[in-house]
Amino acid sequence: MGKLEKVEEATRAERSDDDAAPPSYNAAAATSLSPEDIDQLNSAFSSLKVPLIADEVTVDTCLAHLKLLFAFQTLKEAVGYTDGLWQIYDSEVSPDKEGKNLSLLREKRWALYVARAARRYSAWWNSFPIDPLTEDHMLADTPNYTQFASAAPPNLSAFAERSDMLPPIDVLMVWHAHMLNPRAYFEDCMRHGLRELWHTGLPWQRINDAIDTSFNYKVSPEYMVRWEQTTKRKWENADDPSTETLPSCPECKKINVVPWSTCSVTRDSSDTAPSLVGQGYGDGEFKTNCANCGKILKRDYIEVRGFTNDVKRLLAQKRPMPGTILDNRTGMATRLPQVKRDMNRFPRTFPNRLIRYELRSRLYDPPPASMDDIRAMIEKTLKDTDAIKRVEQVDEKSKNKTYLLAQDARIQVRKMMSRYWGNSSPFALELGGAVLRQGIFTEKMYKMDWLHSPAAHETMTRLIKKYQRFTEIMGANTYQIAVPTLDVDLAWHTHQLSPASYYQWMCSKTGRFIDHDDKIDENKLSTAFEWTSKTYQKLYGEVYSECTCWYCESVRVSHSSGIAERLPILKSEKSKGSYFLSRS
Repeated sequence: MGKLEKVEEATRAERSDDDAAPPSYNAAAATSLSPEDIDQLNSAFSSLKVPLIADEVTVDTCLAHLKLLFAFQTLKEAVGYTDGLWQIYDSEVSPDKEGKNLSLLREKRWALYVARAARRYSAWWNSFPIDPLTEDHMLADTPNYTQFASAAPPNLSAFAERSDMLPPIDVLMVWHAHMLNPRAYFEDCMRHGLRELWHTGLPWQRINDAIDTSFNYKVSPEYMVRWEQTTKRKWENADDPSTETLPSCPECKKINVVPWSTCSVTRDSSDTAPSLVGQGYGDGEFKTNCANCGKILKRDYIEVRGFTNDVKRLLAQKRPMPGTILDNRTGMATRLPQVKRDMNRFPRTFPNRLIRYELRSRLYDPPPASMDDIRAMIEKTLKDTDAIKRVEQVDEKSKNKTYLLAQDARIQVRKMMSRYWGNSSPFALELGGAVLRQGIFTEKMYKMDWLHSPAAHETMTRLIKKYQRFTEIMGANTYQIAVPTLDVDLAWHTHQLSPASYYQWMCSKTGRFIDHDDKIDENKLSTAFEWTSKTYQKLYGEVYSECTCWYCESVRVSHSSGIAERLPILKSEKSKGSYFLSRS
C-alpha cells in the first residue's frame, strides 16, 4: 500500500499483543503450514484464466472477484491499524475492557479513507472524454440511448488495456461499489456518454495480474505517473491534501478550503481525546463558516449546487435530469413516444417538462437555500392545477376541464429528487455509503474464505448453477422479491461487474434490468427470503440455504483434503459446532 505500510512499520512496536493487527494467511507462525501447504492453499487462485473483458460468469472470474475482495479487506485492516493516519492516534482513546473505543476509532479512519476515495473516483471518472446524453437522443434509436447497453464501441480491448483502467486500489473499490448498483451505474454511464467504461466493466485479467497471493495490489510506476498526470491526484489516498476545496459560497461567491476532518489531534495533545463525529468535509456532520461572509455552509448547499447545475444543463443543453432516463419498471432505456401529444404527457420525462415550462430560473437565480426549499417549491407547483396544465400543454378546449396528473409522473419527481437527497456527488447515489455497505459482504467473504478452500472450484461451479436458477425464479415472479443466499450473491455480484453482459443476460431472462438493492427493510427481507427458499426447493428439489463452510463443501463434493484437516480455522469452528451459514 505504499505510505500506509511505512506508517504501519513505525507504529507496530507500540501495540500490545492483544491489539495486534490480524496476521496474513501466509503467516507461517500462525498456521504452522509448510511452504508446500501454502502453495496448495493458494492453488485455487494462483493461476486463474480470466478474460480481459468478461462476457459471462465463470469459476475463475468468481475466484478473481474473491481475490479482489480479499485485497479490499486487507486494505481496510491496513488503514484501520495505521496509527496516526490523519493525526488520529490510538493512544488518545480512553481504554475500555472490550476495546470498543479503539475499534470505533479505526472505523473512523476507514470512513475518512472511503470518503476521500469517493472524491478521487470522481476525479478519475471526469478524466474520461464525455459524450453527454440529450433529450434528442431519447427520441430515436441511437448509440447514446436505446443502443447504449448493447452496441459495443470499436476497439474495446484497446480501451481496457489503457493504463488508466488500473486506478489506485481505493478508486477501484469505489468503482466496484458503483457497478454493484446496476441501474445507477447504467444511468451515470449513459448520462455522461461513457460507453467504453460501461462495456468494459472490470478488466479482470489485468486486475488479477495486479494482485499477488498475499493480496497486495501492485501496478507499474508508469501507471502511477499517468494517474497523477490525468487526475491531478496522488497515487496514494493518504498522500492527497488534508483539505478539500468547496464550491463557491452561495452568498458571496468566496471559494473556501476546509479540512477533511476535524477529528485529528496533535501528537502531544494529551488532554484532548479525538472526536469521532467531526465537522470536516469527510466527517459525518460537515459544517463550516464562509471565511468571507460567515455564512454557515453544510453539505446541503453542495447538494443544491448539484441540482441547480443539472437544471442549467437541461435548459441550455437539453440534458435530461437524473431519474428521468430509465423506465421505472424495467430499468431499460426505451425510446420516447413519437406522437407529440403522447410525448408532452409522458410520465417519465415529466420532471424535465416541469422545470422547462414552469420552474425554470426560479430553481437557480438565486439558488434556493436548501433541498427542503426546492422540494417545497416543487410541491407547491404540483398543487397548482393551472401550472400542471401548462406543463402538460393541455389544449385550449380542455383547459376548463379537470386534469389529473398521472401518478407515475409524481413518482418520477420523487425519483429525480432522490438523486440529490443526502448525495453531494455527481452520481446517482452517494458512493461512500455504497462502499461501506459493500464492506459487510466483503467481510463475510473474507471470513468464509472459499478462496483457500480445497473445494474452491467445485463451490464456484455449484454457486454459478444456483445463481442461474435464482435468475429463473426472478424471471418467473415479476412482483416478488427474491433474496439471494451468500453464495448466490457472489455469482450475482461478479456478473454485475461486467455490466453489458449482465444487462443482456437479465433482460433476456427476466425482461427487466434487475437492480441490486442492499437497503431493503429487514422484516421485508426475512419474509422474501422465506418465500425464495420455499420456491427454490419446490422447483429444484434441493435445499436453498445450507452450510457452505470448507468441511461441508468438501463432503458435498466427496473431496475432503488432508490439508484442510490441519487448518486451525476449520478445526476450531467444527469443534465448537459453529458453522458458517450461507444466508446473507
